[in-house]
Amino acid sequence: MSSRLAPPHARHLSLCALRLAMPTIVPRMLPRAVPHRAPLSSATPPAGEARLEILRILRALDASKDACCETFEPRMAEEGVLVLDLGEKGQYSLQEAGSAQLLLFSPVSGPLYYQYDAENEWWKNPNDGHLLVELLVRELMHSTSVYINL
Repeated sequence: MSSRLAPPHARHLSLCALRLAMPTIVPRMLPRAVPHRAPLSSATPPAGEARLEILRILRALDASKDACCETFEPRMAEEGVLVLDLGEKGQYSLQEAGSAQLLLFSPVSGPLYYQYDAENEWWKNPNDGHLLVELLVRELMHSTSVYINL
């Protein structure tokens, strides 16, 4: 009794069918180690940079409030604190916290500090490196469905 081998293309097809029939095993993802981040530049921002950033954000929020059909009331409160009232969805506030820091109170992510990165000219969270503008755009887009161009 002689055994005949299947043609090469038939063997390939049978291997493909075998792979498809086998359950897929998804490896368990392990948390990645957080890479060490170099400290932010110790250079202080130009005088009034924090105040200018707050005013810039206020102007952008004012320009976007007509696009939002829900409660969306940006205003400047006492002592230069920017307040954004979203009604039942909460309230944001942004204020200076020292010469080179901003403090954001978010109903989604809580209180967060930002330091000015003079090299890149942006406000960056010293703990995980995210940018103030990116967080605001993402959270406000999620809660209001309106893109705010900051």
